Amino acid sequence: MIKRYVLDIMKPLPIYPWIVWFIGATFFMIEYVARISPAVMRKSLLSDFDISSGQFGSLSAIFQMVYIAMQLPVGILTDRLGAGYLLGWSILVCALASLGFSASESLFQAQLARFFMGLSGSFAFVCTLKLATTWFSQSRLGLLAGMTQIMGMIGGASGSMVLPYGLQLYGWRYMMAMIALSLALVYIACCLFVCTDKTSQLGGTGWSRGERWYDSLLFVCQDKQTWINASIAGLIYLPTAVIGELWGPMFFEQVYGLTDGQAARATGWIFVGWGVGGALNGWCSDWLLLRRPTLIVSAGCCVLLLLAILFSPSHSVYSLSLMCCIYGFFNTGVVTAYAVATELNPKKYTGTSIAFTNMISILYGVMYIPVFGYLLDYFWDGKQLQGDPIYALPLLYGAVLILPLAQSLACYLSIYHLKETGCRSYEHRQDGSDVP
Repeated sequence: MIKRYVLDIMKPLPIYPWIVWFIGATFFMIEYVARISPAVMRKSLLSDFDISSGQFGSLSAIFQMVYIAMQLPVGILTDRLGAGYLLGWSILVCALASLGFSASESLFQAQLARFFMGLSGSFAFVCTLKLATTWFSQSRLGLLAGMTQIMGMIGGASGSMVLPYGLQLYGWRYMMAMIALSLALVYIACCLFVCTDKTSQLGGTGWSRGERWYDSLLFVCQDKQTWINASIAGLIYLPTAVIGELWGPMFFEQVYGLTDGQAARATGWIFVGWGVGGALNGWCSDWLLLRRPTLIVSAGCCVLLLLAILFSPSHSVYSLSLMCCIYGFFNTGVVTAYAVATELNPKKYTGTSIAFTNMISILYGVMYIPVFGYLLDYFWDGKQLQGDPIYALPLLYGAVLILPLAQSLACYLSIYHLKETGCRSYEHRQDGSDVP
């Protein structure tokens, strides 16, 4: 009754679409804090659960693994049931899982909590962009994809730069409980303001009764360009997943001699750069009416910046933070890939198309995160400092070498294999319309 009254008042207002988008994007932001939190809590988790670097990498990667495995089901469910309906349930489950992680007493309990955090968090980005395609015009999708990613990067920056202070003052369990409380507040807002009517969430496109539940998946997966675009997104984002979400602080500590807090905050500047560049990248591709140029520039610049960040003879905390910020600014080509995903397939399949691209964009990083940890374990010579493993520089350099190579491959695919959509929807390109 209360929700119906609120919606009757709010839906006619021009600001209502922005409120809906903001609730979904806020969930994505807080979910991102939870996703990267193990990177900041590494030493505490290693000590409390008495685990190795490989086990720690696996604990962190459970979130991403489940997140990836759920993307295609999430896309299909979103197209079928509506983004608004699924958003509320996913926020609630994520809040409960975060609370469960804060109370974990064993590695298994922590893994189970991370599983449900990844399961529920997998709905955040897809539902938010699906809502954007419903409530906004096609010409704004690049900007909205960028703004949604900005919210995620604000979460990443907050996790990397603010959590260390809370960790020192209150401990990791208290900080995870605060994440759960924040999600509970977003859940209340979602229950009040987000429309859950199925028809309205489908943007008027609808599904014919004769269509099977997996027809959207078949359509999306049969398109070669969808695979190329998703792979470009994954290759561009792979270094950010490895450095920004888990192993960056440890790498910067041991290679450049930074303290725990300095290394975490330097890593956090990647997300600050992302926050500045995300909306600008989306706006640029919308303004140019072209998608490929921003992808090419993003991947090409990131190759050079990664080489400077990872293989420099020395870095102060200030120079490293600056380079990480610039890298984050140019790493936002992923935003363009999400906009392309909405244009490669019919509007009624946008949930599946976005989910497929999101799955691949995270898959490469998630595959390499535990590999990175197990490489360190396998070639580690046994040296320790105050109980923390110390790794040889050639080992660390060898483990990160794949990161600039991934960006180089993304640049190659953008130049020679991705076709330009011209910011036009699938329907407009099929009928030859020039209207974006």
